[in-house]
Amino acid sequence: MKTYTTDGRKVTDLQEEILAALAKVRDMVCSTMGPGGRNVTIHSDSGIATTKDGVTVARYLNFGEPVENLVALMAVDAASKTVKEVGDGTTTSVLMVEAIYRHLRILMNGDSGLNLFGIASGIDAAVEIVKNNLLRMAIAIQGEEGIHYERLRDVAIISANNDEVLGRMIAKLIFDIGENGFVEVRHSLTEETYTEKTDGYVFNTVALKDFIPSGSSFVELVNPVVFMADLTVSDYDDIQGMIQVWEQNCSREGVLRPLLMIVSDIEGSALSTMVLNSRKMPIMVVKAPMFGAHRSDLMGDIQKVTGTRNVFSNISGMPLSMFGDEIEGDEELEFGSASKVRVYKDKVVIVRSKDRDKVIGELIEGLQNVIKESKSEGEVYWMKERISRLSSGVGVIYVGANSELELGFKKMVIDDAQRACFTALDGGIVIGGGNALAKCREVLLEGMTVNDIDITHEELLGMDAIAQALTEPMEKIMRNLFIGEGKIEEVCETLFDEDKLIELGLGYNVGYNPTSDKYEDLYNAGIVDPVKVTVSALKNAASIVKQLLTTEYFLFLESKEDMDLGKLFYPDR
Repeated sequence: MKTYTTDGRKVTDLQEEILAALAKVRDMVCSTMGPGGRNVTIHSDSGIATTKDGVTVARYLNFGEPVENLVALMAVDAASKTVKEVGDGTTTSVLMVEAIYRHLRILMNGDSGLNLFGIASGIDAAVEIVKNNLLRMAIAIQGEEGIHYERLRDVAIISANNDEVLGRMIAKLIFDIGENGFVEVRHSLTEETYTEKTDGYVFNTVALKDFIPSGSSFVELVNPVVFMADLTVSDYDDIQGMIQVWEQNCSREGVLRPLLMIVSDIEGSALSTMVLNSRKMPIMVVKAPMFGAHRSDLMGDIQKVTGTRNVFSNISGMPLSMFGDEIEGDEELEFGSASKVRVYKDKVVIVRSKDRDKVIGELIEGLQNVIKESKSEGEVYWMKERISRLSSGVGVIYVGANSELELGFKKMVIDDAQRACFTALDGGIVIGGGNALAKCREVLLEGMTVNDIDITHEELLGMDAIAQALTEPMEKIMRNLFIGEGKIEEVCETLFDEDKLIELGLGYNVGYNPTSDKYEDLYNAGIVDPVKVTVSALKNAASIVKQLLTTEYFLFLESKEDMDLGKLFYPDR
């Protein structure tokens, strides 16, 4: 039986240590921030490599002192959540955790009598005000005429650590495959980094975890056959005939072609038997996308993409029992097919066969005719969505490098940058360089002084901490360019002075460009951020600060063996 030593430390007694740890993480991660950011050299078991990617630096942080390490891991958690959600914003997340907490530190006294949960409520209210203002500020980077390439390029370059070559390469690929496309990042067999595009179809869904091996992020099916049913399959007997036809008729040179089943749901004996079958045969089952009429439309589109003969459903009058009834001779024709399918946990990527091009073209033409005749905005929007999906592609970025460690770093940068681009396509962009957050400061301060809103003293303290922290990303970018404190103060005063901006003949999109030392329209200057990145960075930073704020004790458990908290609380498991 394991024995554990517990060391409990009261958080209110650790304020200096917590703030010092946050500052240490901030200095290391945020030294990479902005155009003046510097490299960080990392020494690990894999060797030595240099990076200017904040998220990479954050992932390697591990301190020896327990309090310092715990606080660092909490700050890094904010960064990890942000990059997972939107592909960028790591440094902003880390910076904001430290900044918000620093502005609150004077309150961290157990004898203050303040309601810390009230302060946390004020933080939530402030984040909501800032988020709504950022969304109002955002502009789209696509419209009726498609994707605005220059704005997409600006996002890609900044997200790729201001690497113009990589940024342009990523933007061009995403521009070509469209907003509903999909990008894979793979190893190149050479030192060269390059891209490829193929025709494909992507739909979001839920892959059944029993069919994806543990530790794998996806399953790839090469030259699969496709079976589709807009039905919940419960009884294995209902699909046994289909399985037999597949086994007997769908082989190439003695090798059974993989089977992709797209169904509304699968349960009961059908699920358990198919899971067992998948252990010895190439079977993958995924749930059909969306619901209702939209599901029927997308299933029809996938049917065209794969050439599947029938979509079995009660609505179509094609129950599963009719499988194969209309086929004489080659029963393989009952199935659809694809060149390749990749099934992820939340999406399916179908690389279609070239012989489907004409059929897809005719389908798109039909949808375009519906748009011309429709008087319903909702219908027009949905038809355009379907056309976008059918016109999209699958892009691959092959990453080359001089070493395995450099390759790993470069892949992370490219993967994060391409996801930031899709995030920008989804939500739009705001002015970058920390200027968007800084501009929200005055809006937040005004919200704190509205007389007809009942705000407690503690809530005001939480809101004020957010307000004071909003300029810090812009200030850090300027400090990384060795801009003096006097100039930083002048910039902040100018941006908050509407009369001064009007005097300068500048609009709301104006910000300070530290590389040119000018106040200018940052959209035109190409200094932009995806709005969802900015919102996510603030939201996740505030969440970690609230955890620190409302935590009474840090507990450190030590054991001679590796600790498993699950087994600690459930020893019989």
